[in-house]
Amino acid sequence: MVQLKFLIFALFIVAANWIWWLLRAKENALAQQAAESQLRMLQAQIEPHFLFNTLANVQSLIANDAPRAQLMLESFTDYLRASLGQMRASDSTLDVELETAHNYLQLMQIRMGDRLRFSIEVSEQARKAVLPPLLQQPLVENAVHHGL
Repeated sequence: MVQLKFLIFALFIVAANWIWWLLRAKENALAQQAAESQLRMLQAQIEPHFLFNTLANVQSLIANDAPRAQLMLESFTDYLRASLGQMRASDSTLDVELETAHNYLQLMQIRMGDRLRFSIEVSEQARKAVLPPLLQQPLVENAVHHGL
């Protein structure tokens, strides 16, 4: 009789632990989904401002400096191609992020002229690091905005 009670108690403990583990896993999954949703909302807020400013700059350059407008439009296309692909991905690498940053900085260099010079130097090992997509983009934008 004591062994049966112990077996029932042990089964109860195992079941309780299993239920607790399932609830924790579900809670963690929901927290991750919430964080990803917040990141996507932030990305969506950043993009339109930059897009409209760049299009306005291209438009103003067309009349005054057509070759520079063409260069800006080419850089803008490269930037859009890279960043839109990243927005759909669940993760990215530092290498891909740096390519997007390079395209962005090229655009800003066209806009800012000699006031903006940049170089990107990162080891091959660091370039393989996995991170959320477009995580570094606000950092680069803020660096340009506050640095100039």
